[in-house]
Amino acid sequence: MTALTARTTVMVSLLCACGFAGGCFSAVSSRTIEPAGCAAHSDAVKQVIPGKTTAEWLLATMGKPTGKAPSPEGTEIYKYEYTETVRNQLHLLLLPGAEETVKTRKTLCFEVRDGVIQRCWRESAQLEKHSEIR
Repeated sequence: MTALTARTTVMVSLLCACGFAGGCFSAVSSRTIEPAGCAAHSDAVKQVIPGKTTAEWLLATMGKPTGKAPSPEGTEIYKYEYTETVRNQLHLLLLPGAEETVKTRKTLCFEVRDGVIQRCWRESAQLEKHSEIR
């Protein structure tokens, strides 16, 4: 074997080794959010002006609420519930990957008095969390 061939063989071997070692630390991550329910209209909350926006507008924009309840202050609370599923995936080359799924119930709440929205807020509660290594 000549010196040039030996040097080329060593260089190619080192490049391959670095490529494989580097591959162990390369990561690909993805996040998927899947809303179910009225989440498509949740941006409508940004348009609400407390004291001015009417319940009529809310019903025309978001549809029938999933729940209504009177409050002790003499107002009515409109609730729009939906479920959000978030999937996080992490894949490491040459190593097992991981996946985490989190389901959360989200609620958009609107306090209405005399047909006008007085305030709005969001509530959330984690329903389920599941992790697995693949």
